[in-house]
Amino acid sequence: MKKYIVFIVIVIVFLAAYLLFTLWNPFQSGKNPEDILNELCSNHPSPKVSEKGEPPIHVIFVLHIEPCMGKSSYMYMSDSKTIQEYNKVKRELLWLTYFCSQKGVKMTALFNGWYMQIALRKNDLKYLINFLKDGHEIGTHAHNICYDDVKDVWHQCNQPDRWFADAKKAIDDVLSKIGMGKNRVMCAMFLKGKYVQECSLMQKYGYDIGLGNRPEIALNYFGHIVWNPWRASCVNDYSLCLAENSSTPFISIDHRAQIGSTTAHGGVDSRSNTLKRQFLMLFLEWKVREAYDIEDKIWSWGVVHHPNYGSKYHNDIEDFFTWLNRYFIGKQTIKGHTIAVYSTASQVADEYYSWERKHPGRSSFSYVAGEKYPYYTEFAKNLLLNSEYNGEIELASNVIAFLLKNSKGYVIVLWNRGGGIKVVDLSKYFSGDVKLCTPWGNYVILKPDRIPVGDIPLIVIKG
Repeated sequence: MKKYIVFIVIVIVFLAAYLLFTLWNPFQSGKNPEDILNELCSNHPSPKVSEKGEPPIHVIFVLHIEPCMGKSSYMYMSDSKTIQEYNKVKRELLWLTYFCSQKGVKMTALFNGWYMQIALRKNDLKYLINFLKDGHEIGTHAHNICYDDVKDVWHQCNQPDRWFADAKKAIDDVLSKIGMGKNRVMCAMFLKGKYVQECSLMQKYGYDIGLGNRPEIALNYFGHIVWNPWRASCVNDYSLCLAENSSTPFISIDHRAQIGSTTAHGGVDSRSNTLKRQFLMLFLEWKVREAYDIEDKIWSWGVVHHPNYGSKYHNDIEDFFTWLNRYFIGKQTIKGHTIAVYSTASQVADEYYSWERKHPGRSSFSYVAGEKYPYYTEFAKNLLLNSEYNGEIELASNVIAFLLKNSKGYVIVLWNRGGGIKVVDLSKYFSGDVKLCTPWGNYVILKPDRIPVGDIPLIVIKG
């Protein structure tokens, strides 16, 4: 009998607690939207050094013009397949130049030497002149190949100094002929994590920008590229090769693998919707810093395309850059700060050098294996990283909902672009209570039909 009474009491207590929470939700009833947001954001990232606003995110569109070696590991310059590859790449470059002129995108094109040799021999330079006049830039991509001028052939070799020297000469010869452009940018094909020769070779051959020269290392550690240019260490230790070293004579700028592909670089997913999700991760970090006047950094985000693929990835290219233009490129926050701009790698580097001069001794980015996540918004990053992008809608005047889904249901990023506090109804997407979360992980429990959002973008998930 006593056990039965105890059981009844426990049931009554649980029912009372449930009804109390349901009928009296301290985050819903009796609190206006401003009070809810004030409580939600009362504990927020605070600056070690305060600087108004935040510099824009520089978006870089990188091109890699690859060699066509075949199974023989040789690329004969007189071979018809080499000429066919040149013509295929040229057609794609012309399409890209037109597309980017329509969308305002800036390209940094890194060429292996063979392509520029053919362009020079054919005196086929007009489109390259136009490419530079349109505000794009030309640099060097050095695969592990060397040029034999006696046999007029490119072949695989294990001499990094030759990779640099032979590729650089071919690019420099063209730039000298047309009288335009500076060959500042290099991406060399070192083995991943083996960078001990990089500093000396970059300095020897006059490159001050390493673009995509730490591929997938940050991705393997925390699921996205490095969001800042930095002076990476030239070491043969994978765990240390993202560590900052102020004596490194060049800067590194990270970017993602082939746009549109799910197989490049060992299976990196760079489909358009995945890139949107990845860019949103960075935007949330940037916006938090902009809102709370956290110390300035230079921000960069990029993706690569290989013109050798021809038109295969045009749909992803068109979709992604159209999306960027619609929501972020050239758009300003309520405080008047530009969110994102298209840039070449050299423009990013010049901004970084200016920042470095104004902030002596300050770290741009550094990470060693095992350290804590290097940005503020790890909560948002993890949520988005484990979700699929599904689209976006405008819920109210200037309130955008970016819709993602994971195994538990919707993950919705709310962004109020219009200032003030707006209240939106998400009952179409959630049937019960929801968590309204800050990008850094605070949350309150609310009903889905009255969700407030102010200057800070918020994330709504199932309660």
